[in-house]
Amino acid sequence: MKPALKLASIIVALLVIASIIVPTVAWDGATFVTVTIRVLDDDTQDPVTGAEVSFLRDIERQVLSTLSTEDARSSLQSFEGYAVTDSAGTCTVKKRCGAGGGNFIFWKTGRFIIEGPITIRADGYDKLDILIQNILGQKRFPLSQKIKSVTVYIKKKERINP
Repeated sequence: MKPALKLASIIVALLVIASIIVPTVAWDGATFVTVTIRVLDDDTQDPVTGAEVSFLRDIERQVLSTLSTEDARSSLQSFEGYAVTDSAGTCTVKKRCGAGGGNFIFWKTGRFIIEGPITIRADGYDKLDILIQNILGQKRFPLSQKIKSVTVYIKKKERINP
């Protein structure tokens, strides 16, 4: 057997043995997930400019519910999960999501969970509350997967003719 092949075989064997002997360390915690949200008119598919988008954690929603409407409105703007859409109908929000997995010799494995309501308010449109997991089709994702963007359609308020 050639020396290089013999050395490679020994290294592979040592790695296999190490993977059996060295324990996997389990971890849990959180990761920040950044999501770009695009808001479009349901009828025309045109971008909705100036729509207020909030994707808040439960604790943030609870804090806002204890405040007066005016105080809640001004406080909302300080959260990372709040943004206003630009002329293309897009904005970016950040949310802390639960995560967990294991550490192995050379890599980290695991998943994160992204869930909760996205609330969208825009002048001339009905308020929309929709769960992000319903848009994405699931709520658990591998840490290696990045959620880039979601598109949400909102309906114009109906006019009642006198």
